[in-house]
Amino acid sequence: MPKRVLVADDSSITRKLLNKALTAAGYEVETAEDGFIALEKLIRFKYDLLISDMNMPSMNGMELITRIRDEIDMQNLPIIVLTSVEGEEQSKLAIEAGANLYVQKPVKDEIFVKKIQNLLKMVHQNE
Repeated sequence: MPKRVLVADDSSITRKLLNKALTAAGYEVETAEDGFIALEKLIRFKYDLLISDMNMPSMNGMELITRIRDEIDMQNLPIIVLTSVEGEEQSKLAIEAGANLYVQKPVKDEIFVKKIQNLLKMVHQNE
């Protein structure tokens, strides 16, 4: 059964590109335009991974990560922050909030898919 991935990003182009790349890699992909919609989907459905942008309307990526980590059922959900926001400080804050990985845009599809595979492998080894 394919792994289910939720992509939260306010850019429709980013959502489409990630959907295409991840679907081609064998993942089942759903998308959300902002953190609020992403949180609603995460509460209603089970996902194996969240990929979230930092800057989104309604609820930004940092708030989304914090809310997820506060939910008992989602504390172990692997989270990748994929963002154009530069800087070690942002990366540090995202990891401290509960993200597993911080990746800066742009990133090549093959490299990003490999990062996802490695993270999911690592998470499942620790279960």
